[in-house]
Amino acid sequence: METETDTINAPQKVTPIDDGTTVNRVKSLIERKMSRTVGETVVAKPVYGDFFRVNWYAADNGDFAITYRISKSRFVRGTLAEDGSLMMEDKTIHRAHNTDQAFGGLDLSEYL
Repeated sequence: METETDTINAPQKVTPIDDGTTVNRVKSLIERKMSRTVGETVVAKPVYGDFFRVNWYAADNGDFAITYRISKSRFVRGTLAEDGSLMMEDKTIHRAHNTDQAFGGLDLSEYL
């Protein structure tokens, strides 16, 4: 017998991203769902499968022209649930400031 807890914790079935239409739909949903500050633009680019690179662009007023810089960047997995809603996971790997801590004491400074 299925309990209420089993139903709530059961993983939702997701639709694999297998065609351009689905990729564009997920890309659009990710761009709309991400929070932003005034003046920022969010752009999601498909990387592979259901993984996207999401960049926040902020206007940088220079002396002669307005340029844009990436103010934040994330690596996101985006899929569609059975009901068509967006399921997102932040898959960004955050680099530690202390390389000794991040790489178990190995000196990798020449590679960073």
